[in-house]
Amino acid sequence: MKKLTIFFALLICLIAQTVSAGEIYHRRAVEFRGGLSVYMMMDDPYNWINQITGNTSEEIMYAPDFGFSILYKSHNNFVWNFGYNHLLATRVEYSSFGSDYEELMDANEIYIVPGFIFWPESKLNFSLGAGATLMLASLDRNSPVAGNMSEFYGATGRNLGFLALANIEYLFKPNVAIKIGGGYRSVFIDDINFVSNVSGTEINNQVVWTDGAGTTLTRAYELDFSGVFIEAGIRLYFDPKSKW
Repeated sequence: MKKLTIFFALLICLIAQTVSAGEIYHRRAVEFRGGLSVYMMMDDPYNWINQITGNTSEEIMYAPDFGFSILYKSHNNFVWNFGYNHLLATRVEYSSFGSDYEELMDANEIYIVPGFIFWPESKLNFSLGAGATLMLASLDRNSPVAGNMSEFYGATGRNLGFLALANIEYLFKPNVAIKIGGGYRSVFIDDINFVSNVSGTEINNQVVWTDGAGTTLTRAYELDFSGVFIEAGIRLYFDPKSKW
């Protein structure tokens, strides 16, 4: 499934063709935004904490995010979105008899999404796009549990994925627009590593799934950032004759 996701994301970027055009009004823009991402399949952090609490419920994780994009129109109806998002830290935690159990995760996202613009000459327009995203995640765990891989800090992982965007834009000043949008991302990370120091020697460790006793099981620990998101922001357009 992961290979298909990566292949599909790259394929979309490869088949998207720009069309040569003359002078285009609102060719370049910078976008600043904030939003909320929903992790619909982030199971391992909750499953890990549920082993300690004895709870069996599943919860959906949420994370505020913020970011910016550089937008470039290669045609009146075609725009490239080069973007960055920071997904703020999300935590699961539990305290019992003075013992604290906690996992904290956050991520940085870099993406390239080509898109098609409907009604580009109107003050109110709509766009759809899909492309590739790179997710760079970090994971910390605080745990008094003894055993293999019980506590660590600064674990990192990354993977390519797929990102779909839909935006509504309203141009309320000649070069300033408000945008409201959302979409869906599919990014799954199962290679998460940290470095530990043992007797002065640095050792690279992969985070694996463990039960409540800290016993290593037979699969890698997983962070799945797949899910829907919503966002709102402002776009600042530049004159066509701007040097950049």
